[in-house]
Amino acid sequence: MSKRNQLNSKEKINILELLNKMADAIEDLDRSTPKYASIDELGRVIKEERKIQKIKLRDLAELSGLSIQTLVNIEHGKKSVSLENVEVVLKVLGKTLWIQ
Repeated sequence: MSKRNQLNSKEKINILELLNKMADAIEDLDRSTPKYASIDELGRVIKEERKIQKIKLRDLAELSGLSIQTLVNIEHGKKSVSLENVEVVLKVLGKTLWIQ
């Protein structure tokens, strides 16, 4: 490598610091993005959010237009729930479903 293309120690440190900051930013982004591995976990999160917002199941049923049984199935992670119904519940709770 010619002298012109070589980096001095200070430049190497600056690049290393920049790479470390980028790695930290990627880790922070990864940690801030919730991940749910199953419909069971998604159901638990929906139930937890409903309780945090102090919304009773019957009130959520009224607000979403879904039956209480459908909501129970969603919160218990039943495989028979539709994505459309999950999205309706999330919208009422002010949440969004991201699929990546």
